[in-house]
Amino acid sequence: MENLIKIISQTNDLLKITKEISNYFNNPCMLVNANYKVISYAITNTFHDDVFNSAITRQEMTYEFVSQFEKEDKDYYYLNIAKSPYKRRISRLICEGLIVGYLLIVDETKDLLDKFSLEQFQIIEGLLAKQIVFSEQKGNIFTNSIDQFLLSLLNSNINDEKILNLKIHQLFKKSNYPNALAIIDIHNYHNLDFLNDSLKRDISYHISNSHAMIYEGNILVFFPYEGKNFFFTLVERYSLNIMCSDPILKIQDIKNTYFFTKQALNLAKEIHKTCFIDDAKRYSLLITYNNLTNNNPYISKEIIDIKNYDLINKTNYLELLYLYLKNGKSLQKTCEDMFIHRNTVLYRLNNLKDKFNLDLDNTNKIIMYTIQSGILLYQNKHYDLFLI
Repeated sequence: MENLIKIISQTNDLLKITKEISNYFNNPCMLVNANYKVISYAITNTFHDDVFNSAITRQEMTYEFVSQFEKEDKDYYYLNIAKSPYKRRISRLICEGLIVGYLLIVDETKDLLDKFSLEQFQIIEGLLAKQIVFSEQKGNIFTNSIDQFLLSLLNSNINDEKILNLKIHQLFKKSNYPNALAIIDIHNYHNLDFLNDSLKRDISYHISNSHAMIYEGNILVFFPYEGKNFFFTLVERYSLNIMCSDPILKIQDIKNTYFFTKQALNLAKEIHKTCFIDDAKRYSLLITYNNLTNNNPYISKEIIDIKNYDLINKTNYLELLYLYLKNGKSLQKTCEDMFIHRNTVLYRLNNLKDKFNLDLDNTNKIIMYTIQSGILLYQNKHYDLFLI
């Protein structure tokens, strides 16, 4: 153990480190980065496994593998998979709270659990995580790979505007410029055939220049904004959750677009009970109220009084107030949104004004009432009110 720690600490050669780890455990192992790309691997003289070899050939893990491991949400996990006789130990490599990669050890000798302690694994994994971070920081982010360039944009690794424009000019033509992205959540995807890779094949076949990649546990797909109908097929075939972005006007905006689309996806998963495809722009108002709520906003007494009155009397005055003000005080639109008669709306609005002393003619108060009533409705999960 001391010799292995010394080697990991003193060399930046990840291939050498992987071989030493394989020798220490006397089992094949593979090092994978945070985006599930294979960095290095080492095998024993007696080892042969089609699933392991297929990962080496494609230089990345299958979406099937990613789905299975991500849904476990553990720092390490023992996995039995179809078409392989060997159990695998997969562990997250974490540095300063961030997942920087994964260590996969194949239990060829079938004594991994008995022979080595959790502490031994954790010491090696901690040192290995630091070496991965060092190696990635040392590497040149301005590669000729479009995938790597897009990844650098997502990670904010490019700050020089001149170099950025130069790389865009070098790498992209109009035919492959990504003008929209889709985030595919694969946590409901249950396919243990890690040799098949059918989801990746379907994406590659139907969307040219998709530059599909694993990012933060989801699949990112770049696609022509007008051509998203294919995603409906994916949702049905693989039980996926898919959120599509607005058009990306400048490639420099990819990070902001991703962040907004990811927020929309996370909120949509709370609303939809089954697999879905949706557009991020529909969630802009919902995202706004999500952000407002997370900042512990001040709520005025009259709005809190309306909320409490609703709870006691089983009424929906707060919803009425929000929709009426959001609709620019349009009675017709409010009636349509609430599916109630005009006279009922007028009667309830008069009650609101009288009971809670609301000033619905003061512009500043209207803005305050709209935002604060919306925050309380969001907190009570009335998400449908905020979908555009």
